[in-house]
Amino acid sequence: SRGLASILPIPHVIGVASGDDLEAVTRQISRLDAELQRRRSILAAAHAEHLTAYNAAHAPLPRIIVLLDGFAGFTAAFAGGSSSMAMATTMDAWADKFHGLLVEGRQVGIHVVATADRRNAVPSRLHSSVANKVILQQADDSSYSEYGVPSARAKGLQLAPGRGLWQADAIVQIASVSEDPAGKSQSEAIARLAGPAAPRTSSRLASRTLPDEVRLDALGATGGPLTFAIGLSDITSEVVEIDLTWSNLLVAGAPRSGRSTTLGVCAAGLRSEHEVWAIGPKASTFDRSLAHHEAFGRGDAVGELLERLVARLESGVESHPVLLLDDLDTFDEPSLNPLWDKLTKFDDLRMAASMETRSLVGYTTSPLLTALRRSRRMLVMQPDDASEILQATGVKAPLRPGQKMVPGRGVLVVDRAPSIVQVAMP
Repeated sequence: SRGLASILPIPHVIGVASGDDLEAVTRQISRLDAELQRRRSILAAAHAEHLTAYNAAHAPLPRIIVLLDGFAGFTAAFAGGSSSMAMATTMDAWADKFHGLLVEGRQVGIHVVATADRRNAVPSRLHSSVANKVILQQADDSSYSEYGVPSARAKGLQLAPGRGLWQADAIVQIASVSEDPAGKSQSEAIARLAGPAAPRTSSRLASRTLPDEVRLDALGATGGPLTFAIGLSDITSEVVEIDLTWSNLLVAGAPRSGRSTTLGVCAAGLRSEHEVWAIGPKASTFDRSLAHHEAFGRGDAVGELLERLVARLESGVESHPVLLLDDLDTFDEPSLNPLWDKLTKFDDLRMAASMETRSLVGYTTSPLLTALRRSRRMLVMQPDDASEILQATGVKAPLRPGQKMVPGRGVLVVDRAPSIVQVAMP
């Protein structure tokens, strides 16, 4: 629910995700799951059986508290109610990730505090693994027995708001942060505790929604002669770079998904140190001013430029030229095949091409298209679902429920490692 929004002003609160924002929920689960794996490696390297033992001998790692307000609502959000079996499986996988945090996180210092309105809201395998329980007022006496409370103890038990049974035995009264227990009063008290100018705690766990638009000039410089910044990564918002030193780049997607823009980013990042040659159909939206040599039109006009490039490569070049091919699948003409065949044989040539996703499969006579399909760098723009990525690249994509696939967003696969990126605007 949105009840936990009141704690966001506290400096050491990293973030709050509500149940109606699956993107934020899955983003934070991803962050926590990555931290769980990272801490496992740290403890294993230090031969520490748990975080307490590790912190006793090393610079301490902070403990992480995860609050889940309403287990039933969380489970319902990931109930897999979609008619698609693939989507239902994906939703279940995200619920399982959180269950893993609850069961396995304690060893590495990730602790979960969860609420539930009934016993059946919590799966049995999780209920049995949680040792500490506070049982508040139940609907009837029989409900207490589901939590291990003896019937004699539960009979006629009346619990005031905030009062409950600790470990099914001792009666405790939960404190309130304000004298008035109303939600508004508690929120105001928390805001006073947080302080008007409290500095926000810096944390590796902090994350934000991937922006729908990114400016290329805000990404900064890159390292490496054939390396360029392409955009921002999901979850971490880190700058994503593509290195073409050992591989070409293939960009696939539907029309208006951002394919030409991606080639523009490639040209903008490489044109200062490399000759950029660009071809495409007349209708291409690629910015011609980003290329040193360009030809946009039918096969004959394009063929003339390609012949010049072949001659340039045969004469020897000092630095890698880059050939950008927008809508490559529109040039699947037998007359161009001899030129494509020659270009694929030059080790000094790097290529970045765009095409429709459906052209990634099926028979083709183009030797260039065949070669580009084997690229170790592939970007699939605005995919419909994970199965489309799997069919195109053979890699399972990290798509998250609730995540928007706006123009310019896609799955980048580098050496079979997938990540979601938002391509910058050149």
